[in-house]
Amino acid sequence: MWRIEHNATGPVNVTIVRKDKGVIWLLMPRTRHFVTLPFESDKGPTCQRDLTTEQRRERIGTEILQGHHTTVSEVTVREGSEDVTYYEWRAEDVQIPLRLARKDGRWLIDYKNLRITHLSSQLFELPSGYHPIK
Repeated sequence: MWRIEHNATGPVNVTIVRKDKGVIWLLMPRTRHFVTLPFESDKGPTCQRDLTTEQRRERIGTEILQGHHTTVSEVTVREGSEDVTYYEWRAEDVQIPLRLARKDGRWLIDYKNLRITHLSSQLFELPSGYHPIK
């Protein structure tokens, strides 16, 4: 299970993924609503140290990103019937990607304010007072 708190403006501010329950909860704190989606492990989302279906990985350098020493790699993965290439910045201290970008420039995602710590199990449950959107 994992929790992502989104800092970008938009309707969803928190995503809770519960693989054990087979659900994803999208929380909207401003309106105190939530949406329940099915979790399908073959369709994501994922939170893991390595890209699935990785075909090739080539180290291309190092960089300091958000205060972490990172290894920058070009990674090719199999997506359906095609190979797609990404650039990955993996933090050497925690071995988690801090940035992932498609080589063709279509998108880039940064994970910021990363903290590895023990969290209360309550943070992975639906908050009281939230109502479902149907």
